[in-house]
Parts: sequence; C-alpha cells; structure tokens
Amino acid sequence: MTFIKKILHKFSIPFVFFSLGFDIIFAKIKSKKFKKNNSDVFTVDRHKLVYKIFKKILWIKRIKVVAKGFENIANKQILFIPDHKSLWDAMVVFVSLYENGLATPLTFVCKKELSEKKNIDAVISLLNGIYLDRSSGKSILACYNRQQLLAKQGYSICVFPEGTRVPGHEFKEFKPAVLKIAYNSGLSIAPICIYGADLKKSKGDDYLHNVYVTMFKPMTPSQFLNIKQEQLMATFKEMIVKEYFSLKEKL
Repeated sequence: MTFIKKILHKFSIPFVFFSLGFDIIFAKIKSKKFKKNNSDVFTVDRHKLVYKIFKKILWIKRIKVVAKGFENIANKQILFIPDHKSLWDAMVVFVSLYENGLATPLTFVCKKELSEKKNIDAVISLLNGIYLDRSSGKSILACYNRQQLLAKQGYSICVFPEGTRVPGHEFKEFKPAVLKIAYNSGLSIAPICIYGADLKKSKGDDYLHNVYVTMFKPMTPSQFLNIKQEQLMATFKEMIVKEYFSLKEKL
C-alpha cells in the first residue's frame, strides 16, 4: 500500500505544482489589492488562499500535521510563541490553527530578508505580515508599533521567540521582549511545541513525515500581568522543551 501511495504521489506532483502556481499568482494579485486597500480582501478569503498554498507545499513534502491542544483558540486574541526548527514551522502552525477554527485574523513576525522573495512576500502580505530587521533599532520599534496596531484591529500574532531557526535538539534563548505586546495589548499567550519539522520520520512510518504541533492552554492577561516577562518566558520555554523531549522519547 505504501509503495502504491509513493507512486501515486510522484505522478500527481506535476499537477499539484501546476495548481500551486495558479494559487501563487492569485496570491500576488490579492496581495497587491490588499496593500492598496485592506478592506478589499476579506480575512476569510486571505486565510483560505494561504491555507491552500501551505497545504499543497506540505503535501509535496509529504508532511502530515498532527496537532493537539488547539481546542482553546476560538474567539480569542492570542500571542502564539512556538519553537523554531525548520522552514516549515510557520506553515504547520498556520495549518493547525486554520483547521482548528481560529476565528481572529492571524499575522506573523518575519525576518526582513523574506520580503525580497516575491512569492513568499505575496503570501506574507496576505497575512499582513510584520517584517523585522534584527540589526536595526528603528525596525524593532516599528515592528512593535505594527504589532500594537494589528492587535487593536483584532489580530492574533505569531512570533518565534528564538528569533532564528535552531536545528537539531538544541534551543536558543527565548527572548522575553517578545511578550511585551501581550502585556500592553491584552492578548492571551499560548506556547507551541513543534516536533519533527526537520523531516525526520516517525518510527514505523515510511511514507509521511509526521510533524507534531502541541499548543498549551492560553494564559490570559489576568494570569500573567503580575509575573515578570523574564520569569514568564522562562516558564514557557521549560514547557516547550519538556514537551519536545517527551515527544522525542515516544517517537
């Protein structure tokens, strides 16, 4: 059965690439329209198109997203803080949230270099993505101000607190400053653990790459406002690391 699936997958790849190409063209058109007038492209349409693009890319890479803990996201504005291991992290987080009924608009904080890649920029623009140049103090301030503006408009925000991809089973510092927007704008905070996005296959699975995405129950402002950002981020990192190595042992 696995052999048949592999053959069917290889034969269907050109058709999926063709369909993906059209989706990216539509994304470029819609993103230009959205940049000119934000009210011209509805959130549901933007999210649906981004979801289609991400699902096709993940399908081509034979990635299966296995999500848990996402039942607590409906009708809440949340700051999502995942660990960051691979190129696929933003995609698996978005797919997990979309498929589990995230009701708010969603944006990501992204490194500035991605804005130079037209196809990627089109998709990020549809999500009202926030670009950050980590070497520029002005960019950091502009990034925070943009987060504040979008939070006022009802957005949830996803930020990778390590600031860069960290391959393997190591973790970098989770920067406490990432939490500032939640403290000042009243967002709940939900840590997310991503395991397997480096495409190492799970035991007993010789066809799909299972990527496990675990979201912890969002913490509301009333639960964290009296806790220092450094202490809170240390707690979140501990939760993510513990879940990560628990999955590593099981799988």
